[in-house]
Amino acid sequence: MAGKKFRASRLSLRSSIILSAAAGLAVAAWLPSGVLAQAAGDAAAPADAQAGQQGAGDQTAQSGQNSAATGTLQEVVVTAEKRATDIQTTPISMEAISSNTLESQNQREIIDLQTTEPGLQVSNIGLAYTAPNIRGIGNDQFSVAETPGVATIRDGLFLQGIHDTTDPFFDMSDVEVLRGPQGDFIGFSSTGGAIELNSANPTFNGNNGYLEMEVGNYSDKRIDGALNAPVTDTFAARLAFNEETMGSFYRDIGSLVTPDSPGGNGTFPIQDPGSVDDKNMRLSLLWKPLDNFQALLKIEYNSSNPGALSGEPNQVPFTLPAKAIANGCPDAIAPGGVTPAGPGGTCYSEFYPYSTHIPFVINYGWGGDSAGQASSIYERLPALGEPFTDYRDGLHLQYTLPDGIQITSITGFQQQQWNDLSLSCACDLATSGVGYEYVPKDDYYSQEFDFLSPSSGKFTWIGGVSWFARWSGVDDTSITSTSPYSLTDPEIVASNTLTVQRMVGVFYRASYQFTPAWQLQVGVRDNWDNNYARGPIDQVEESTLSPTTHPCTEAPALLAGYGCVNLPTNSGFKDTVPTGKVTLNWSPAQGQFFYVFYARGYTPGGYVAGTSAPYLPEHVSDYEVGWKTTQLDGHLQGSLGGYWMIYQNMQQTVYDTSTGTSGTGNLGTSHLRGIETTWTVREAGFGLTVTGAFEKSSLGAITTVATYALPGSAANKGQCTGPGGTTVGPGQANCFNFNPYLVNLSGEPNPFAPEFSGGVTLDYGIALGGGTLDPKIQYNYTGTMYGSIFQIPYYELGARRLWNAYLTYDKGQWDAEAFITNFTNQVYISGDFGGSDVYYGNPMQVGVRFRKDF
Repeated sequence: MAGKKFRASRLSLRSSIILSAAAGLAVAAWLPSGVLAQAAGDAAAPADAQAGQQGAGDQTAQSGQNSAATGTLQEVVVTAEKRATDIQTTPISMEAISSNTLESQNQREIIDLQTTEPGLQVSNIGLAYTAPNIRGIGNDQFSVAETPGVATIRDGLFLQGIHDTTDPFFDMSDVEVLRGPQGDFIGFSSTGGAIELNSANPTFNGNNGYLEMEVGNYSDKRIDGALNAPVTDTFAARLAFNEETMGSFYRDIGSLVTPDSPGGNGTFPIQDPGSVDDKNMRLSLLWKPLDNFQALLKIEYNSSNPGALSGEPNQVPFTLPAKAIANGCPDAIAPGGVTPAGPGGTCYSEFYPYSTHIPFVINYGWGGDSAGQASSIYERLPALGEPFTDYRDGLHLQYTLPDGIQITSITGFQQQQWNDLSLSCACDLATSGVGYEYVPKDDYYSQEFDFLSPSSGKFTWIGGVSWFARWSGVDDTSITSTSPYSLTDPEIVASNTLTVQRMVGVFYRASYQFTPAWQLQVGVRDNWDNNYARGPIDQVEESTLSPTTHPCTEAPALLAGYGCVNLPTNSGFKDTVPTGKVTLNWSPAQGQFFYVFYARGYTPGGYVAGTSAPYLPEHVSDYEVGWKTTQLDGHLQGSLGGYWMIYQNMQQTVYDTSTGTSGTGNLGTSHLRGIETTWTVREAGFGLTVTGAFEKSSLGAITTVATYALPGSAANKGQCTGPGGTTVGPGQANCFNFNPYLVNLSGEPNPFAPEFSGGVTLDYGIALGGGTLDPKIQYNYTGTMYGSIFQIPYYELGARRLWNAYLTYDKGQWDAEAFITNFTNQVYISGDFGGSDVYYGNPMQVGVRFRKDF
């Protein structure tokens, strides 16, 4: 019954959103006929204003696709600054990737963009979570309470968390990667930059669409397509879909022990973790009753089931801080599981002995002991997950007044849901347990109004207001029993937390063209945050293992004899943060564009549920200069830019020595300096693209606890206050001396900030059989970086050198492609989770793709 009620409430909520969208259309249709008639009778608004933020889908980077057949570079139109503009005269360090390029380079989702976009790193942290970083800003904070430093925007809707970034690309218009804080248009969550994902819009250009199929190794099978239909002269619809299944890159040679089968009896095999099972659909409806008004509604559903967690134990040892060497390794584990004879400075992950020590080969169950003894079990079994699902509804209304002022409204509702189940059965130890995390709904609501002046004239302006709110609830349940393993007398702990974030921004940018060559832009934005966390709302424990219980005040007990052992923790955080951007543009000649600007961005502060102290907002001050040029009659395009960024209050997981727990905190001021460049040339059938990003970064003054080296005995204990910090102080029942574990990280590079990244793409189009045969080879290099503020080999993400090759045959309405990515089969780490788990980048993939346009 509970499940039916939940589904009913969800359907009711989605119905109300759709009804609200219909009401918005009705209001627009009800506008006074005299006003509409006058507007229709006047001259139409400029083309770029009509295109607007979402209406430029047919004019964006897709139209600028480098054509091997024509041998020229076409204009690339982007919508990064609300208007449709030429990328070569847009004062931002950015890249635009068309749908054709995404398809031909086998880029399926955001994590794939890092193979071609310099300065962009996307860390894999397991299941359906990825963390984008631009210029070493963004980080991989995992809590639902924290906002990433890189804003991801899909069809105009802001995606708050790192779990929203794995939906595959299908039926796209283009992807725009904006480097650095945007300041005015994107105020919150833009310390590192932004990634804007734009899907294709319906058109009135007749019935058309495409169907695409792909097969590859690892049993990869994908089919996607779209159908565009102009139902009437004023109403068009577009239906797009994607479905893909693929086996895992990982092979699990173990098995999962069922909770009711101690000693290994009744084991059963599990699916190799990290597989692909995606189902996606999007319905887009466009209504354009007048030349100066249109309404666009997009409804999207995404489902992904990765099967299980695919991380492997970290194989790299770590070195203890010098003062902590005498204390020995935190879990007394050495290679082979042998307890070290005495204190030593080199340690391994506690799960190292249970690893196969072979990339992509894992053993989550029994193994390593031919007798099947309990001591051979891998104590940390995988997370099993039900499908991650999300719904995304967006309504875009666009109306142009008689004087040419354009008004755009973007209304959004999004909801994510996921479940994680993790089992552990260390049957030879004191406890065994099951953990279950359930996010019943992670709801996002957003509204934005944009007002754009006509683009003609010396003085132009853009203003607006945006509002975003999220309600994220998480339910956690763990069951732990005492030895021998049994569920007859367990300890059950159930808790749930609620995180609420509300953000409002008001922005305005004015542009003045002093002369045909000189333009000044000044943008300001004020941002308001009102965030709070509540939790645990209730924590229920079995009384025989936790006798100091009291009656539950916020929820009934799970079972008879159970009671609450703690009260809720409520925390709130409010702030007002101004940001902005000042830009000076100079166009001395056709094809030459220079810009210099100052921009300030920030990421909101807040609370993590269950903690007592807030973390502060991040602030970034960005100084940039850039040059963009088009030469050789349109055969050569290039950009070159430099930046200096001051990064204050970086949000990172830090250790609180007063409580013995980890939480989000702020670091000192970091500095980043870098150069970015992109050059593309096409002559006849020959094409060459060269990209590069060079950066020097340094953390500010920071001394913190080396959490990777702490023993389990430090958990939930405060710093000893007795003499020398080594003994129990007044009022302390127990404590721990953290002083030997303090390390100074000042001056180290930022996490996810390689010193150099870049690539080369070379192709040559050959006329053949009425079509074009286009062989292409691609090389990408990313230097060494770290997945943590601790710059030690244990957290190192080594340099990667990836080679890809493609052979495409394009003949009008159909094309075919054979591809091989990472054809040297380089093994590299693409992300980690707290250092204990590592995730490998994709190995060599081979496949063929066929597409038919109609």
